[in-house]
Amino acid sequence: MKVLVDTSVVIDPSGAEWPDGAELAISTITVAELGFGIVKADDPVLRSVRTLRLQRVRSAFEVLPVDESVAEAYVAAATALYVNGRNPRARGFDLMIAATAMANEIPFYTRNFKDVATLRHLVDIRPV
Repeated sequence: MKVLVDTSVVIDPSGAEWPDGAELAISTITVAELGFGIVKADDPVLRSVRTLRLQRVRSAFEVLPVDESVAEAYVAAATALYVNGRNPRARGFDLMIAATAMANEIPFYTRNFKDVATLRHLVDIRPV
């Protein structure tokens, strides 16, 4: 069973539990977020630590692309937030990662459940 791991869980995997034999995947958005985290690091030691983390993540997880099916799922996710009075642009990356899980029809593990709870009817969200 493939599962999508949110950036928040990649950064802090403590307490994360997935089914035995789960194939762990991340969105290309997670690669972008972690890459930008390297750029933001003012301290060279922190920058090195983050660079090493990104290298390890890229080799440990399957990276799922943001493609046309993810774009279509994003429309559904953004609409769900919008009709519930929330601004989808404020959670753009979170929605794109959730849309990756939606498009691939796989569970989505996140520490940011509150930010995506509105999407429970669209994607199998597993809080960590």
